[in-house]
Amino acid sequence: TTQATQGTTQATQIALTEEDKAVIALIKGNPFMTQKEMAMELEWKVDRVKYYLNKLKKNKVIQRVGSSQKGYWKIM
Repeated sequence: TTQATQGTTQATQIALTEEDKAVIALIKGNPFMTQKEMAMELEWKVDRVKYYLNKLKKNKVIQRVGSSQKGYWKIM
């Protein structure tokens, strides 16, 4: 596990895992994709998709713009 005590200045230097990259690639292809659609595409459970989305949001790699129903994902 990573520690959150490193500070925000290192947010741009995060080492992305293959799973992180897979989620980002899906978002690049379709920013309007839902978590359920991502899970189906990656053949993952929805909880796993949620975990990686939350991790990427926390590290300021992606951002949700708009509502959960009508919004889209933005890569920072």
